[in-house]
Amino acid sequence: MTTNVPKRTAHRPGHEVELILRLQGLGDPAISDYIAKSRAKYGKFSLPIEEARRIVDASMGEHTLSQVLHEMREDGY
Repeated sequence: MTTNVPKRTAHRPGHEVELILRLQGLGDPAISDYIAKSRAKYGKFSLPIEEARRIVDASMGEHTLSQVLHEMREDGY
């Protein structure tokens, strides 16, 4: 079976399982309905990923998100 998965993601551990779960979820009418309602309600607030990354990077200053998450984990949050 051949898939059109980019090489950089094709070898990611669990990629096949993740893809199967996503496809199963899309086939569930309750999930599809929830996604449609969420997009209708919150779609106007969505940002392109590049803009969201720019905002997060600007707010982080000299720290990276990974650093902050590791510090939070060490502090018990």
